[in-house]
Amino acid sequence: MARFRHISSMSFGRPTNSNCGGRSAATSRGASPWAVRSVSFAAGSGIAPLMAMLRHRDRQNSRVPAVLLHSARSLEDVIYRKELDAVARRDPDLRVVTTLTRKQPEGWTGYRRRIDKSMLADACFPPDRNPKTYVCGPTPFVEDVSSFLVELGHDALTIKTERFGPTGG
Repeated sequence: MARFRHISSMSFGRPTNSNCGGRSAATSRGASPWAVRSVSFAAGSGIAPLMAMLRHRDRQNSRVPAVLLHSARSLEDVIYRKELDAVARRDPDLRVVTTLTRKQPEGWTGYRRRIDKSMLADACFPPDRNPKTYVCGPTPFVEDVSSFLVELGHDALTIKTERFGPTGG
């Protein structure tokens, strides 16, 4: 089984003991996570650390290509929905993709299922583009997405994870 680095082991350039939020969600060298091509995946409240990273990206006016794939049960359950829409409108290099797993509004043209390997292949950068990857959410989600990414050819060492809930076993 591949080992993935925990997001909280990283900092934005100065040491931190924080285990949540934007300061913990960065790169181990202290550079902005948005200085390189990146792809982020969130389920439910797993969007919180990634939203802190997106705010940082927005303040830095980063123009490096990035993708956020967010899974929620319904449009009403998309945490930070208005802010995500606003950031995406301001940033032509940021692609925000939402999948709604249980209830979709009339006319919804986005994904209508849980994140799976096919969706990842379609929505994110291919392995040869060497994206930095962040996965945040419930443990089963993080394990599934991370495993799918490795199956698609992504290097497990480039996948940073933040999980909550039971760890299985």
